[in-house]
Amino acid sequence: MASGAGDWSAEQIDDYETLISTTDVELLKRAWRNEKASPEILPFEEALVKRAKEQIQLMRWTSNSSAEQIDDYETLISTTDVELLKRAWRNEKASPEILPFEEALVKRAKEQIQLMEETVDDFAESGHDPLIASLYQMDLDRAQFLLRSYLRVRLQKIEKFMFHIWKMDTYRNRLSIEEEKFTERCIRDIGKHLEETVLSKLPDNYRSVLKQSIISEEDDMVPEPQLDTFIVAKCERATRPLYLDGSRQSASFDSRQFAILTCL
Repeated sequence: MASGAGDWSAEQIDDYETLISTTDVELLKRAWRNEKASPEILPFEEALVKRAKEQIQLMRWTSNSSAEQIDDYETLISTTDVELLKRAWRNEKASPEILPFEEALVKRAKEQIQLMEETVDDFAESGHDPLIASLYQMDLDRAQFLLRSYLRVRLQKIEKFMFHIWKMDTYRNRLSIEEEKFTERCIRDIGKHLEETVLSKLPDNYRSVLKQSIISEEDDMVPEPQLDTFIVAKCERATRPLYLDGSRQSASFDSRQFAILTCL
């Protein structure tokens, strides 16, 4: 970006606020913090308070609402990229196999983090209220933690299952371009290392990185994700009857219902 945050107009700062805090809950929390930190009374957030009251009323009748109405409410309160990134990280951490890379979400998160970094630096240089600057820093730290955690857990899976991921198109297509390059480099480096330190000293029949011997029909030395492990799942919306674990008996789930299942 050519200009720093200090050159922004009031309208641009409002755009930034909207960018990082798209839910009314976040906006209401920020309004409360600003009001509490300001020595003078600030303009009343009439439209925000009106929407907040409507949402509170909405929350009161969700327990008696249909699955579709509850889904609408869940979407309403979880629209920020920070919340979506937290959900992606949790799903990735809980899944035994690598999930599709959230490319668009990660791109938006990086842009928002860069914007927040510039804002925090500008606040520190211009002598703004340290309390307000610390609140922006808290938002920045949270976003950075979630992004790093999401990327780190994916890299850990790649390092553990690199050979299996690379030979399966289903998994390979789930990687980002950078993750693909990382996987290829890991396979090349580990293969070279094993060749120089161990495999070159073994008989020809046992020099494979993937098989115990050349007579093996499958790659029996390649670690694979344990897909028969148990996971805890939360349904985002009501489902039709599903057949689980190859069973002839079907099961259906309601919205927001938790279930302990084997990975499908």
